Amino acid sequence: MKQHSPISKHEDIKIELRDYDKAVYDEKTDGLKWAFELEAGESETLIFRYSQKAPKGMPLAMN
Repeated sequence: MKQHSPISKHEDIKIELRDYDKAVYDEKTDGLKWAFELEAGESETLIFRYSQKAPKGMPLAMN
């Protein structure tokens, strides 16, 4: 399973990965990668957390 890290298009907005449970961060792709196997009918919950910082008063939108 692969997931790209959130990115900002604005230089004043900083994004920081906080927690990426059991994942490996790949700097080349700026993404997270989980490796696991599931049997038929099994499920897995994947968690990643990040924070974003922006100058006070700057509106933020998540797309």
